[in-house]
Amino acid sequence: MVSLKNFQEQFTQHLRNPDQVAAPAGLEDAGLEVYVNAIYANPDRLMRDNFPQLHDVLDDGVWKQLVRAYIVEHAAVAPAFIDVPGDFVRFIEREVQQRRLPIFAGELAHFEWLETLVAGDERRVSLSGIDRNGDLTNGELVINPILKLVEYRFPVHVIGADYQPNEPPRAPTLIAAFRRLDSEYGFMDVNSPTAVLLEALITQEQDFDQLLVRMTSELSNSSTEQLRAPMLEILERLRQSELVLGVRA
Repeated sequence: MVSLKNFQEQFTQHLRNPDQVAAPAGLEDAGLEVYVNAIYANPDRLMRDNFPQLHDVLDDGVWKQLVRAYIVEHAAVAPAFIDVPGDFVRFIEREVQQRRLPIFAGELAHFEWLETLVAGDERRVSLSGIDRNGDLTNGELVINPILKLVEYRFPVHVIGADYQPNEPPRAPTLIAAFRRLDSEYGFMDVNSPTAVLLEALITQEQDFDQLLVRMTSELSNSSTEQLRAPMLEILERLRQSELVLGVRA
């Protein structure tokens, strides 16, 4: 006689991997199929919603194998539903070579996950004490606190069905992902000087002159006078995009 524990283990293993593990005897096929389909369909729908670009660049069979492997082989550690996509990203990063996924698959998945990270940030941006239209050269510069700055080897923001690079370009891609003031998700691909500027503001709130000195130090081939106008132009563009919120009044 099969023990309840053994029955449950075989039952759950069959639900996760029906092609390789037989169902326990005595179960009706029609009722069992409902559960088998649900075990795959729910993660599949979640991952399609969170990783539409990755889904588009993978063959349908490869995508199905990937989701099935995640269900069968991966020991998920996500403590909450919103953390499951991040768990899937870690699984993909580990499986790129083994499953012969596109070389950019891990980075593309991570890039798409940024939207979930930004959306899941429970902080609310307050403009109290901030002059949105203030003089950027006079006062403490305030950066959007809900911001992720990530460097990728591949241009992940343009990868899709019509563009799938086989090797990374010489220059990395720098992505600033953030939440706009209307609570919508936004991202920008930024150049290296802009990334240095953003990192400086993330590290410490500072005024224009302090930032100018730091940028001059970071970009050693320029003087403060040479950098003043282009840095102000970058800051203004970042303010229009809501990466920089303004100056502290």
